[in-house]
Amino acid sequence: MYRVYIKYTSSFHLLFILIFLWLTRIPQCVSPYLFLDGDEAILGLMAKHFIEYGELSLYFWGQQYGFSAIETSCIALFYWIRGIDAWSVKFAMLSLWSIGIVFFYLTIEDWLKERKIVALLIILLFICAPFWGIWSMKARGGYVTAFVLLSIILYILRDPTKHLRSFQIGLLSFFCVLCFHAQPLFLIGILPLLLFVFSRKSNLMGSLIFLGTAIGFQLLLITYQSQQPNFWMPGTFSLNAFSFRRLLDLPNFLYVAATSHYFYSMIIHPDFATRWVGIGLVSLIPIVCGFAIFTVIRKKDVLVLILLMAICFTIGYLFFLSEWAHRYILPLWIWLFILTARMMGIWRLHKRITIIIILLLLVIFLLPSVYGLRHYRSNWMPIVHSEEKDIQSVINILLSRNVSHVFCLDPLLQWQLMFYSNENLICRYISSTDRRMSYVQNVNNIHTSDINKTAVVGYNVGPDYRLDISRQEQINKYYFILHPTKEELKIMGFEF
Repeated sequence: MYRVYIKYTSSFHLLFILIFLWLTRIPQCVSPYLFLDGDEAILGLMAKHFIEYGELSLYFWGQQYGFSAIETSCIALFYWIRGIDAWSVKFAMLSLWSIGIVFFYLTIEDWLKERKIVALLIILLFICAPFWGIWSMKARGGYVTAFVLLSIILYILRDPTKHLRSFQIGLLSFFCVLCFHAQPLFLIGILPLLLFVFSRKSNLMGSLIFLGTAIGFQLLLITYQSQQPNFWMPGTFSLNAFSFRRLLDLPNFLYVAATSHYFYSMIIHPDFATRWVGIGLVSLIPIVCGFAIFTVIRKKDVLVLILLMAICFTIGYLFFLSEWAHRYILPLWIWLFILTARMMGIWRLHKRITIIIILLLLVIFLLPSVYGLRHYRSNWMPIVHSEEKDIQSVINILLSRNVSHVFCLDPLLQWQLMFYSNENLICRYISSTDRRMSYVQNVNNIHTSDINKTAVVGYNVGPDYRLDISRQEQINKYYFILHPTKEELKIMGFEF
């Protein structure tokens, strides 16, 4: 049986880390901008269907990728504990992310040996840093799962020269396949380490066990995948995507990613402290990599070379992605911090000076940036009270007027309306196909049988002069039209 050994000192540190982690997320939890985006609402609905109907989808609705079963189950557990709401979704994700932090810390602690206080402070820096500040609580179908799995994989491989037992190898293979299906980009950085571990002649049997387990589990998941709808399949790797322009844009791209102030392709301006933390983190990349090269030359440490390659691989794949999304670089910060910790263990810098420097970074920059995340928002429209109260206002009005089915003019709003109304409103978007066709068909059928139960809802960006303005009612940042005819819906672009 594979055991995780935790000593008394480690237990105390882990308890402190978990308390500290949850305390640093309080500013986000009490923010008026705390609001599930469309994709988070989908995962919230998936968990609701699991706990109410026993329907567990392994993958994100409408996709053959984005392994979500772990996140869905975790959210369902919090639903059972405290009810269905946005906080349950956020707390579930933070609990799951906390598991990854535990293994991440145990790996660093093992490398720093008796310098456990330094390992503790490095993890506190990682927790406070803004790059995972938003994503540690974001249910987005695979990213938090991939972080947890990568942390466990790194813990298993913390000593790559150590011989692994058959059970450990099988477990490692299982986690690697799951990580690939959750978010394959997280696995690219681990490839040099896996290659080093299983390329030795003495580990031929281990290689066969790893490959056999991986192939068997992969075939099972592929069989399941082939039976799932494939509504959403964006472009991934492409050699044609490479451009020297991306090389010039890389520093700014990394800066935005470091601040975590982005929403899909929309960039959000962070506060003063978060800006400086972002600049500092981007500046740290060439410094750490340069020192890593020096360490490899002087100390001949293979693991430092492997971790350096992980950073290069992670930055390198950016140039071949069809979509240049900031969230795709989330694994970089894991490799950057773990490489820094490894080199601290090798060079044995003066302990007191190291502690003072890390504490100063925590107090001066990182803690203020955590508070700055309170102002992060995933919507550009102004709010009246809070994001949740504003959407609840339009939901209450629609329900009071006996509306049960809604045509949405925004592809993400439809999922938010369904989640925050507890599916008392069933919604569809403009297109005639969607992630879950039963919703589209349901809205269409009700519109045909009883038009008085339907409405159109969108963001209030001004009156739609193609339609009767007197029928367009506004509330907060939303507007709606009751009982739309099929001709009106077609004018607005709805497909049937």
